Amino acid sequence: MDFVHVELMTSDVYVEDEVSVAEYSAAYDVLAELAYPPERSRETIAGIMESLKR
Repeated sequence: MDFVHVELMTSDVYVEDEVSVAEYSAAYDVLAELAYPPERSRETIAGIMESLKR
């Protein structure tokens, strides 16, 4: 059985409904596709940190 674990601010939820799990899975796939590769993420974060020092 597939499930989704969602961490919230003060609790967590396990989602087991097949339709909901499919929706979370689809959302994850979109986010994974749009995400920067690790090196670009590091460069972006380093650039933001540097700009905050000014």
